[in-house]
Amino acid sequence: MLEKQLRLWSGLIVAAFVIPHLINHSFGIFALDALEAVRSVLNVPWRTPLGGLLLFTAFLVHFLLALVALYRRPHLRMARWEAVQLILGLLVWPLLMAHAIGTRGSYEILQFDPTYPFVIASIWSGGVWLIVKQSALLVVVWGHLTVGLHFWLRIKPWYENAVPFIYPIALVLPILAVIGFLRAGIEVEQRSVDPRWLESVFADYLASPPELRIIHGDLEGIALAVVAALVALTLVARLARRSYRNRHGTFQIQLPDGRTIRTPVGNSVLEAIRGAGIE
Repeated sequence: MLEKQLRLWSGLIVAAFVIPHLINHSFGIFALDALEAVRSVLNVPWRTPLGGLLLFTAFLVHFLLALVALYRRPHLRMARWEAVQLILGLLVWPLLMAHAIGTRGSYEILQFDPTYPFVIASIWSGGVWLIVKQSALLVVVWGHLTVGLHFWLRIKPWYENAVPFIYPIALVLPILAVIGFLRAGIEVEQRSVDPRWLESVFADYLASPPELRIIHGDLEGIALAVVAALVALTLVARLARRSYRNRHGTFQIQLPDGRTIRTPVGNSVLEAIRGAGIE
């Protein structure tokens, strides 16, 4: 019960950050300055020590609970929506690392507020791969969030009547966010022709201590290695758990059509049947 509550509340905290963030991105359709003006308002709660700690904890708890769910699964056969939710949830962190370190990391380590011109100029200077990765992050986070919200809200009595209104918003918002991000990137590219503008955008970053910039630059690789290690350890732990359970007892299920399934003690009948590939 506690685990379900933690998954729900950590997910809702993440949603409270992601939804306004995508709305903010959408303002890039109008102008880079509009993007930054909206950020200065919407980002206020998350810039406080309590807000930052709450958001980081929510992301971390949600990721760790995804690993726990992966570990506990007796097999990897699952409903399509479960597979989508799990895969997107595990993809969020690797994609999020560079963005989180470049924004929140700059704020905490280098002691300056990374503006949208700075962030987008940094992404654009990294080439096509960084632009694609950032766009993919928006889609992956939004996909994971909407699947999770749908399967939480579907039992609410009002939800069925609200779907015709919610669905178009859920479909259009990430598209507008990606368009806003790309439109702002084009504007950054145009402004970058003036070297004085580019110097002003990166002035706070370049004014930070060089040794801190080196530490900041190394963080993404370290964070990705930690995430990869955690996922790998979870998969190894699953294999060890399965081996242990297979050695310490199985039970047999006979189906009406005469087929027999043998499965480790601890699996439910539904898990055993799914594990055997039977619909």
